[in-house]
Amino acid sequence: MTLTLNLTPEIEQCLRQKAAELGLSIEDYTLKLLADLVFKSEKSLNLSDSRLKACDLVTALDQRFSHIDNIELPEISRDAMRDIPTFTE
Repeated sequence: MTLTLNLTPEIEQCLRQKAAELGLSIEDYTLKLLADLVFKSEKSLNLSDSRLKACDLVTALDQRFSHIDNIELPEISRDAMRDIPTFTE
C-alpha cells in the first residue's frame, strides 16, 4: 500500500532530523513510527491518561518553539483582587 502525507515543513524537518540520527531514510523512519503506533497495546496507548497528554503537549510546544532563544516576556500588571462578596445585607 502506498500512503501520501501532506506534512507541514516543521513536521518534515523533525522527521528528517530523527531519521538521520538513526541512520534511516525519512520513509523508513516514518514507517517505523507508524508500525510502532499501530502495534502498541491499547493499555500503553491510553490517551485518556492526563499525564500522557501533558507530556505530549510539553513535547509539542518544545518542538514548535525550539528555534526561538532568550525570549523576555513583559510582566502583566494586574489590579488587586476584589473582596469576596458576602451576600448579606
